Amino acid sequence: MSSAKKIAVVTGAYGGIGQAIAIRLAADGHTVIATDLNKPEDTVTQIIEAGGEAVAYELDVTKAADWDR
Repeated sequence: MSSAKKIAVVTGAYGGIGQAIAIRLAADGHTVIATDLNKPEDTVTQIIEAGGEAVAYELDVTKAADWDR
């Protein structure tokens, strides 16, 4: 296994499949950047409480201006 840090950007991380993917990636050792139209704080809280690393961003991935914030 490489010692390089793995970072995953997960869209739709507020709930459902996106949330499940974010939680699984964190459990597998990735730092998760959780994004959604609704700030995915609950997802990030679950990841951190389980010992993972994550940050939440409220943004619309279809809008370039949101990525520039």
